[in-house]
Amino acid sequence: MTEQQEQPEIRPETESAEPAPAENNLLAELEAARRQSEEYLAVLQRLQADFINYRKRVEQEFDELARATRARVIQRFLPILDDFERALRHRPTNGVEANWAEGIALIYRKLWQVLEAEGLKKIEPVGGKFDPWEHEAVASEETDAAEEGEILEVLRPGYKLDHRVIRPAQVKVARRPAGASGAEPAPGL
Repeated sequence: MTEQQEQPEIRPETESAEPAPAENNLLAELEAARRQSEEYLAVLQRLQADFINYRKRVEQEFDELARATRARVIQRFLPILDDFERALRHRPTNGVEANWAEGIALIYRKLWQVLEAEGLKKIEPVGGKFDPWEHEAVASEETDAAEEGEILEVLRPGYKLDHRVIRPAQVKVARRPAGASGAEPAPGL
């Protein structure tokens, strides 16, 4: 070939309104990959949220189990507290026995401090109104000196642990004498 012979001129293809078939395939693959990555991201976000919820639920269940276990252990000490309180109500105040009784009182105070540090609180119902969530009425007494449902005496102390009743107080409750309620019974009853 000689230089004078002209070579066909190579011109770049002009851009058409529609991409070539190879470009169409690449764009379709790209769109499919984008949709798939969005699906994977959505699945991952759901899994992450599920895991966070699972972790919170497990932590909450663990805390509840720890509280329940602590309450069961403390409940086992409550009869011992009752025994200490009964013994201390009748302790001697004179002589050698008084020294020994003071040692028992010291042990009781230390035990109570430990249980109180764990969140134990005594329910103090005397003079208050009967509350079935905190009290167990085991006796009643007719009296005009107190209102109906007023607590007259604590027969066995009740306790709360972290604002939950773990043992209701057994109490004696006031009731009005028959016919003193102010309301007359319906005729025929």
